[in-house]
Amino acid sequence: MNTDAEPDDSRLNLYGDLIAHLEGEPTSAALETLRREAPLEFDRRLAHVRQVLAAAAQARLEPLPRASLDRAKALLADERGRGGWRTLVGKLVPPIADPQLALRQQVAGLRPYQALYTVDDYDVDLALDESGALIGQLMHRDGDELGAARAVLRGDDGRVAGTPLDALGCFVFDQLPAAPMELSIELGTTLIVLADVDPNR
Repeated sequence: MNTDAEPDDSRLNLYGDLIAHLEGEPTSAALETLRREAPLEFDRRLAHVRQVLAAAAQARLEPLPRASLDRAKALLADERGRGGWRTLVGKLVPPIADPQLALRQQVAGLRPYQALYTVDDYDVDLALDESGALIGQLMHRDGDELGAARAVLRGDDGRVAGTPLDALGCFVFDQLPAAPMELSIELGTTLIVLADVDPNR
């Protein structure tokens, strides 16, 4: 990572507005414009921020080495341009890949709920089984092996559940949070997000 690169003001402001939006604060004019003119990009960025906040909540912070503390003090003391705190955020927080927002396709399933989502080289098949559990499978269209992957389900009621994918890309959630739900699949450096999972429709 290039620690001399300056952080992008517009990117930092956008993520700040998205966090405020998730916390129930009034939506900024810039964010409202993004939601109106580019709803898919709005959903993609919102999913990104949710993922970052969820990861931060579970992170185990280790004591910083002295060199990092000295570097942080120097950055905070630099008030040129956008100010020390923005420089600190932009330079010390590692970049996180933007999520890939999967699109739902129309399918005629045999189950009460069945949905197919597609994104880039991947398909995600979801269905409810007889017990009411949500079952799914992540598939690479070329048949490539997936490697280690994890699925995380977030409900409208704030409940979160996670489970690893097996060797075939299959996963099961026995207890479902309130719909609508957001399903994210972490596959190496790839993050696939299904933003509108709702077995009720």
